[in-house]
Amino acid sequence: MATGHNKWILDGRIAYEPELRTTPTGIQVCTLRLCWSKKVGNKETSVFVNAVCWRALAITAARYLHKGDLVGVSGEVSGALKTKQDGRREYVLEINVDDLTFFPQGGKTQTSVGDGYVEAYDPGTEEPPPIDDTLPY
Repeated sequence: MATGHNKWILDGRIAYEPELRTTPTGIQVCTLRLCWSKKVGNKETSVFVNAVCWRALAITAARYLHKGDLVGVSGEVSGALKTKQDGRREYVLEINVDDLTFFPQGGKTQTSVGDGYVEAYDPGTEEPPPIDDTLPY
């Protein structure tokens, strides 16, 4: 049996507010509906894919991400046959997110502060956030 790699890396805008829920076993799950444009000939169309974050990453995504934010995700793709509310069945691809990148919004600059929390600021009108000099590295 042949083995292959299953790692997808993509970026897109969040189409809907992130949805945080908890499984019956107490694990947090956050679904991000990512969207990007694709041009075929002279026609532009939108492509949507679900990105699923688990545990601590799910909590972080739900807390800091919002509709319209530009994010990068990487992870393994899985597919499932799902039944829609109207009874139709369709095959759905999802990315099980291993890594999530927050991109700066507008004219803001991305800065890493402290324990990896990313804070954005506008260098034209604001001072950069303080740097924690007590870090051991």
